[in-house]
Amino acid sequence: MIKAESGFTFIQLIVVLLIVSVLLFFAYPMIPALFERMESHTTRKHLHEAIRLAKIESYSRGKDVIICAMNSENECSRSAQERFVVFVDNDRDNRLGAKDYIISSESLYLKHGIIKMNASLSRNYMKFMGDTGKPRGNYGNIKYCTLSKNNNNNFQIVINTHGVVTERQGHLYRIEC
Repeated sequence: MIKAESGFTFIQLIVVLLIVSVLLFFAYPMIPALFERMESHTTRKHLHEAIRLAKIESYSRGKDVIICAMNSENECSRSAQERFVVFVDNDRDNRLGAKDYIISSESLYLKHGIIKMNASLSRNYMKFMGDTGKPRGNYGNIKYCTLSKNNNNNFQIVINTHGVVTERQGHLYRIEC
């Protein structure tokens, strides 16, 4: 009795490889756009959470809390890709120092975009006051700008004097980067 071998024939293997290669050929141009959209979405969530946390912590602790984008030199910067920090400004010098307490430090590792902060009086941070939890005199906006020409993934988070947060999305508004 002859035993039949189980497995794929050469023709079946070629057909499967052909189908997979055609699918990859059409899907490949969409992969960078997918990564860009995912980075924009997660960055938006991290920034909203940092603002919410700064409001709550400043009021509950009764101390000024600062949010800022950190550059590679570990300083607050108006544009950065490394991380976003929320800290209690114990020494009241408006910069992260040895006496300050870090509430949250979110590493961003942005590859497809950059964060730009536009705070009042050209500051590179936003401060939430300890007596009210509001950014009295420290209003402004935080933008995420993609490095590509696709403006659909850009967004702008606006914080007004009363601490009200609104968002403008790139596919609905023209956001200047």
